[in-house]
Amino acid sequence: MTNYRRNWLALVAAIAAGVPAVVAIAIPIINDWGGPLVPEALGRLALGLALMSPAFIAGYVWLRPGSSAEGPLLLAAVLLSMALTFVAIFSVGLLFVPSVLLLGAAAARGYMLPPGTAGLPFLTVGAIVAAAMVGVSLLALNMSQDARCWVLTTDEGGQYYWEEREPNIQRSGSTFRSSQSLSVHDIRGTCTSNAMTPTEGALALTLVGSGLLLLGALSLPKAPPVGQE
Repeated sequence: MTNYRRNWLALVAAIAAGVPAVVAIAIPIINDWGGPLVPEALGRLALGLALMSPAFIAGYVWLRPGSSAEGPLLLAAVLLSMALTFVAIFSVGLLFVPSVLLLGAAAARGYMLPPGTAGLPFLTVGAIVAAAMVGVSLLALNMSQDARCWVLTTDEGGQYYWEEREPNIQRSGSTFRSSQSLSVHDIRGTCTSNAMTPTEGALALTLVGSGLLLLGALSLPKAPPVGQE
């Protein structure tokens, strides 16, 4: 029976990367609790996958030991985690710093494969390209400043529903704020200065999915066995 050593640092790094990702995903949901989800559903899904991708990659490496792309895959996770330290909402980005260090250590161990592992430079370049695709998906969610407002209102039968309204754009220096006026049938409203449109969400989701699929394809070859764990 062929045995491969398991990279336990990858498991620790997966946990360290997953915790801040869950926090970053949860904060907007809590802040917008009860708000309209459908208009930004694709964008939120793409953002969630991008935030969780370093944890997914590290967890996958731990669950599937022996891939000759172990080091490159973890390198991709390092690059993505580094990017998230700058783009994650509020101060959550600082929580990704420990995961960068742990993923870096796990990647270094992943590259310590037996001499003669074929295609390692190719796998490294492929992993960097895949990481770039996932990273670009975050930019795709901000292709344009799309101010949107929604109002929870009622119809003649008393049924509640969300209705999109034209936002009132107010500028204060370099800051733009969106607001809307409420009528007698309106319950409450919510606005965002940069909504994730369905087009942006679809593009971002395509990039995230393609990047993760590429990483999965790179992980298919097995490295030579290295003995018992």
